[in-house]
Order: sequence, then structure tokens, then C-alpha cells
Amino acid sequence: MGVHQLAGAKGLHRLKQVSGVIPAKERASHYRQLAAKAVQSAETATIEELRCGYLNLAMQWHALAMEVERIFGSKAAARDRN
Repeated sequence: MGVHQLAGAKGLHRLKQVSGVIPAKERASHYRQLAAKAVQSAETATIEELRCGYLNLAMQWHALAMEVERIFGSKAAARDRN
């Protein structure tokens, strides 16, 4: 499932607005913090479906952090080469 499917049209629009304001490194770090919180919630969940949902959410936050680093990291590396 991609970011577009997770965020929906309104959420994706908001994500694009925020992504221009917060530096990529800080954004990736924030997404990883959200992933860690989701894992903590999964650890305390007593219902299996909730636990799975929190773990899925954690994976998606982590994937988003990696994507931000990949996209914006390559742009920064290109700027440094020029």
C-alpha cells in the first residue's frame, strides 16, 4: 500500500504542504518516532486486530521515513556534486 492510498487526497495535500517546510532529515526522524509509538501501542494492545494494525502503521511510518531519505537524500547528494 502506497502513501497515496494511506493519506487520501486531503491527507496527501497536507503532507505535500508540510514536506516543503520541515527539513527532510527532521521529517524522517519524526516519522521514525511515530513508528516507535505505534510499536509501543502494539505491545500493549490486547486485541490481535489492533496489534496487527499498529504494527502495520509502524511499518508504513518507517517506509515513509526511508522514502523521504531516499528522495531528498539523493537531491542533496546531487546538489553537493554540482
